[in-house]
Amino acid sequence: MKTRVKWKTVITCLIFLVCLAGLFFVVPKMKNENSNVKSTPEVVPEDESNTETKGGSTSGGKYNVSKDKQASTPTVKVEDITVKGELDNWSGWFALVGANGGNTTTPDSYFGKSNLDVVITPVDSDEEKLQHLIDGDIDFTACTINRLSLISSNLAVSDTAIVVPLFTDSSNGGDGIVARNEFTSIESLKDATIGVGKGSVSHALVVWAINQTDLSDGDKAQIIGNIKTYPSAADAKDAYLNGEINALATWQPYIDEAVAAGDTHVLLSTKTSSSLVMDALFFRKDFVEAHPEIVEAIVDGTLSVVEDMKTEKDSEKYCEVFRSSLPDFADNSDDEIKSMLQESVLLDWHQNVDAFENTASSMFVDMCSVWESIGNETYPEFGDNIFDDSYIRKLSSKYENTMQSDTSEISVTDENKQQVIDADALLTKTTTVNFVPQTSIFMDDAEAEAALDEFVKIAKILNGSIIQIEGNVSSRNTTEAEVKLSEERAETVKAFLVSKGVSENRIITVGNGGYKPVFPNPQTSDEYKQNRRVDLFFKIIEEY
Repeated sequence: MKTRVKWKTVITCLIFLVCLAGLFFVVPKMKNENSNVKSTPEVVPEDESNTETKGGSTSGGKYNVSKDKQASTPTVKVEDITVKGELDNWSGWFALVGANGGNTTTPDSYFGKSNLDVVITPVDSDEEKLQHLIDGDIDFTACTINRLSLISSNLAVSDTAIVVPLFTDSSNGGDGIVARNEFTSIESLKDATIGVGKGSVSHALVVWAINQTDLSDGDKAQIIGNIKTYPSAADAKDAYLNGEINALATWQPYIDEAVAAGDTHVLLSTKTSSSLVMDALFFRKDFVEAHPEIVEAIVDGTLSVVEDMKTEKDSEKYCEVFRSSLPDFADNSDDEIKSMLQESVLLDWHQNVDAFENTASSMFVDMCSVWESIGNETYPEFGDNIFDDSYIRKLSSKYENTMQSDTSEISVTDENKQQVIDADALLTKTTTVNFVPQTSIFMDDAEAEAALDEFVKIAKILNGSIIQIEGNVSSRNTTEAEVKLSEERAETVKAFLVSKGVSENRIITVGNGGYKPVFPNPQTSDEYKQNRRVDLFFKIIEEY
């Protein structure tokens, strides 16, 4: 009996083990046959109820980022992000708004095709936009570089770091200084009363121009002291038309109104400088660091619209989007909007590269000095790290071979050479450069570069002006050989400017010998030195 019971127990245990083994083999097989994951890494969304894949619907506002771009089958993380920005009513935002398809991202827009979800809210108050950025209520906004310099102290005090990855547009004749015909140069404004809208772009423009002259600090202070501020640009314009002031720093259409009134000419306008008034798109730095792919897609989409507008591709669609997005343009026709874009020129990839390389940082620092000279606090150190060209550089393979925007520049020709020589200079700069005696070779290259760098900076900013370089020697009885030597020295300075990126077509050289001395009868070594100099004149010869 005992033996029989034992065998029954063994048999029962064996049957149980066989059944258990079957479960281990059958269940995994069923699981694999019904799974669609196989060897592909599983997609793990942050929000299980709103998962999307890149290239799918954009209504949920997803931007999918590959964790490993080198992997053949990348793991994808889905981020639910709405990018928020505020812009004022300005034609320069045309490409940015167009790339979004309006105030909110549309599926067929460039941003929509990148699976972005961007909300652009029209806000005209500069103070509100700034505060919303500081508070973190928005991720981006945009303004001119000179306004950016003005608000730099606000950003620094609030510990709000920003990044500028793109320049959207620049003023092309939309801003300038007009004056009665008797005032022919910036230096001559010493005897003028200049009207501006308080704290405006034009206010900064006129002070910048004054600061570039070779006038004494006292004379500069006198001209700046002659600036009369008005509550608005319109009030300043009315004062000019009523004869209360004899110079006006303003913008369109007030420039045309002043010229049409008579006895008025344009002394300086942004037609002669593509970077004096340039708009920058900027983001909170913490947003950029967290979402660099989003920033790159926004830069890319905006540049794509600029390219489309070169050939008028979808221009009617973009104009309609612009009208419906910024209320101030609701009643403007396509032709009127396109006309505005002639004065606020959309900047392409090539122009962005140039701005990052040549002008943005120096303009920011210059404008900080401008605002400080009229009683505002700024933070010029910001200029060292806010301009980030890495996003433009990443897109080089896509845009470097694209058609460049028309950047035709004024040139010296045989036909206009005498006109240039006879024309009054907009502003004059003088420096002393030491040459090896009786030669046109710099005595010290480093010393010469230090002396001429300021000229290079101004030449690049006033890129619509002609530069007249005059060489002078210190001599009481000038010979033909000295005239030739002075011209050769002017040519050496020209070669230096060209080596720094200034077009040689804009430069004319003149050798004065000793015929234009500062001191006709020099007595001291310093007087001889001042006679032995190089003068640079920035001239505007085209009609406005």
